[in-house]
Amino acid sequence: MGRDIEKKGRIMTDLTPYLEDDHIRVFLAERERFNRKAKQILEILKDGDWHTNIELSKITIRYGARLYELRKAGLRIDKAYLGEGVWAYRLIR
Repeated sequence: MGRDIEKKGRIMTDLTPYLEDDHIRVFLAERERFNRKAKQILEILKDGDWHTNIELSKITIRYGARLYELRKAGLRIDKAYLGEGVWAYRLIR
């Protein structure tokens, strides 16, 4: 992950490793400081593979809210119902 840096008296995370992807760069440009849990979910989704709600709920029980934040920032996240309450999500490039 990124390293901590100080900016305007606040400790922030250096997000340089994420800047190689255009979608992620747009997300970061819109929100200088964003939720740590959203960042963890983004880290998982950026591989483009499908990830279930079961997997995302291990990061945070409020994974739906974090997905909403990512979508609101302009990232495209697809979802598919797999049955029996299981959903899968992936980042669309």
